[in-house]
Amino acid sequence: MIAKPDTIIEGTWEEVSRRSAELAGKRVRVVVLEEQSDCEQAALRKKADAWLRDVAKLKRVPPDRPPTALEEILIEKMRKQGLKFE
Repeated sequence: MIAKPDTIIEGTWEEVSRRSAELAGKRVRVVVLEEQSDCEQAALRKKADAWLRDVAKLKRVPPDRPPTALEEILIEKMRKQGLKFE
């Protein structure tokens, strides 16, 4: 896999450095991320799960007009991806 411009590669230094041949001669930016404790990760997962449950409860209310041309294009694209629309 060859990195495209503005590709984000994330992992430990050892994981990223294994791709050194692919990145040779390219400009790169290294950002050292703060480690999160297991407790912090669990709290974030809990919040994300609650948010996803709330989103799943939302009801889509179709407008009382026919879809615009742009909406038709978006609906068709989403249908091709397997999403269902009323």
